[in-house]
Amino acid sequence: MVSTCTVGLGLRQLYTGGRSVSADPSAKEREILVVMRKVLAQIIKDTTPPSRAMKHPLSNQTIQDVRQCLGLISARERELV
Repeated sequence: MVSTCTVGLGLRQLYTGGRSVSADPSAKEREILVVMRKVLAQIIKDTTPPSRAMKHPLSNQTIQDVRQCLGLISARERELV
């Protein structure tokens, strides 16, 4: 069984390239936003059917919610630059 701590470290290393994070709060927020964006993008890739003729497993509302989340993440990333 994999502990939550191990999984969390794996995600951080996977999505930040193993870089250490500074104590700067905005750097931590940027790291969180990057990880969230990448995880949502991976969920989209994993759930997108191979053919447009196939029904998507996510509801239309969920797809719109994910798009809205990605938009909010992008907007906040631009604010932090």
